[in-house]
Amino acid sequence: MTQTWQPGYRGILYIPETNVWKMVSRVVRERELNLLGSATERLEASAKALRALARDAQLEQKLELAGIAQRVEKLHRLSGFALGVLKATIGLRRVEPAAILKVANLAARSESSLRLWDR
Repeated sequence: MTQTWQPGYRGILYIPETNVWKMVSRVVRERELNLLGSATERLEASAKALRALARDAQLEQKLELAGIAQRVEKLHRLSGFALGVLKATIGLRRVEPAAILKVANLAARSESSLRLWDR
């Protein structure tokens, strides 16, 4: 929505946005991008902290902490990838169906690798 002024009218007129892509990309840029960026930074910090704890732990705990750190690092890489896709997507001027299909196919392929993380 944009504000406008009209001669002879005392108030502010609001003109609704008719371009759906502009609305969606603005919401994603203002809200989701910040959340995903923050989550990516926190996952990176968590992985580093877990690695540091694993170095100082006893053997049994060391293996467990290293495994947890490895899973958190995978999540960090995944969130970094998602952040890149999100930035690229909101940077598009027009949404091309071929680009959406390419991302969907990539996501479908990576879904099988995500199942490995549940182990």
